[in-house]
Amino acid sequence: MEKIGIIDADLLDNGTRHPNLALMKISGFHKSQGHKVSLITDVNNTRYFNKVYISKVFTYTNFPAIILKKKNVVYGGSGFYPEGDGPLLDNCIEHHMPDYELYEPYIKSKIAKGVKESYFKDYRLFSIGFLTRGCFRQCEFCINKKYKRVMHHSHVQEFLDNKRQYIYLWDDNVLGYKN
Repeated sequence: MEKIGIIDADLLDNGTRHPNLALMKISGFHKSQGHKVSLITDVNNTRYFNKVYISKVFTYTNFPAIILKKKNVVYGGSGFYPEGDGPLLDNCIEHHMPDYELYEPYIKSKIAKGVKESYFKDYRLFSIGFLTRGCFRQCEFCINKKYKRVMHHSHVQEFLDNKRQYIYLWDDNVLGYKN
């Protein structure tokens, strides 16, 4: 059994109100393969894992770049590749059910330290995914310039967790899809 480490770089640099969807999909895929997956909150612990995945959404996220040179580390995300030229997730991971439990130990530790539970509503209450990808507008402020049209990406069943109250669609322009 492989030990897989997951590092959400944004989370380590004061966090965001949203979980990292790519990391949840990577975790879900590896768990389905029988691997032990852990969210790493101390970057010095990477040596204990066969493979470590690091992702960040924001370019301004502070992160010790030296870790990216380690042999067992794979990194990606718009924070590392703001032009959208980074590696894509393998199709079997991109279309895998997210591991909605990935952040749970972290959330519990933060709540125990006094963070309000409501801060983590996006982590706990929502099924998250994309029905479509892309946008034809190519707005200057938007990071999504990789695709110049809106196309079907997935069916809601790929990411729908019936135990969650809400669905959070992260589509850039769902109404731009003709179907």
